[in-house]
Amino acid sequence: MSTQKTATTHIEYGGLSYAWVKLPKTIQDTILLVSRLGERYLWTDSLWIFQDNPIAWNNNASAMHFIYGHAYFTICADGDSESGLRAAAPLLRTMHPVYES
Repeated sequence: MSTQKTATTHIEYGGLSYAWVKLPKTIQDTILLVSRLGERYLWTDSLWIFQDNPIAWNNNASAMHFIYGHAYFTICADGDSESGLRAAAPLLRTMHPVYES
């Protein structure tokens, strides 16, 4: 999750690579899937909204209709954050050397 302290690291090129193993499997799988689909950008609330700043959280939450309204597609995951994307996870995990189960 992003906080005011971690945000500058997260937005740098490769900024999430240091935290890859700490990311929930569902977010890892989503990043891999979006990359495999050839897309460059992904909105994940817990990474893009400062979780420790109520003003930032409220401002972003009130703009969600813009985020989702302009999305190419939306990925919905069921289960907990460690379940991964169940249908795609086995293929994504075996084809990406960075993924550590």
